[in-house]
Amino acid sequence: PQQTYRINLTFGCDPERAEELTSVVFEQIDSLKRFGPEVEYVRKVRKAAKRNHEVNLKENGFWLETLSSADFHGLDPTQVLRYGTMVDSLTANAVQRAAQRYLDKDNYVRVVLLPEEAAGVD
Repeated sequence: PQQTYRINLTFGCDPERAEELTSVVFEQIDSLKRFGPEVEYVRKVRKAAKRNHEVNLKENGFWLETLSSADFHGLDPTQVLRYGTMVDSLTANAVQRAAQRYLDKDNYVRVVLLPEEAAGVD
């Protein structure tokens, strides 16, 4: 299999502001690549991710998807139980390095969903 990745950044806005807000997103990407995230922000994200995972562990749908995906991809299904340890290892420096490696502004697709024109209105 060929190793690939995909990152989706989405936001809702008035189509008139799409260009402006896209520029803000690219400014944030540049900042993340240059300076990395604030350490406190990474701590909050780790805490929220672990809490969300704790909730998911109680849901049958989560387990169905996790076990099905592990089976389909030939992965170790017990890896889900090490999620907390993996999240704890996430650092601001690691996020910055990942941004530098994967957030390539020369290789992206930008899509703007426009509202459908009202019937009979010019």
